[in-house]
Amino acid sequence: MLAENPKLGLEQAMAHYVERQFARVKEYQETIMTNQLRGLFKTHGLASLYQPAPLGDETYQVNFPLVRMDGTAALKAIKPLDLDKQDPTKIIDHGDAWLNRVRRLQRMDRLPRQMLFAVRAPEAAGRQGDAARDIVDQLQDLNAVVTPIMDESRVLEFVGAA
Repeated sequence: MLAENPKLGLEQAMAHYVERQFARVKEYQETIMTNQLRGLFKTHGLASLYQPAPLGDETYQVNFPLVRMDGTAALKAIKPLDLDKQDPTKIIDHGDAWLNRVRRLQRMDRLPRQMLFAVRAPEAAGRQGDAARDIVDQLQDLNAVVTPIMDESRVLEFVGAA
């Protein structure tokens, strides 16, 4: 295997072929993606910087799996987002749910300074690809950084930048 990070590549191959993660229900894909990012952070000595945390207030909270805090203020938040679905409507519905959460947090002035969505997009062009691109464009319009989850260097750049 040729990989920028052989240890992470081995862990991914192990998860796919031995633990058979490809056979799991798709709804758990974002949990798998979160674990993948945690493994990447651990490999680079960054795991202690990001913990799960709710963002919002006592009325409305959104749980993010990876948040970097500075005291009580959220500096950065990372959300793995699985848009790799067969039905474009499911892509749009799932993306819209996160767009609405970000907009609400923005209106409440509870967004972190920086936000990254690590996306798993459909490989197919056509309706699924169009739906995923629309969601990505709208997230970027809200000043979120959006990158493919497999782009480890871009994820690490976001994580390391203050």
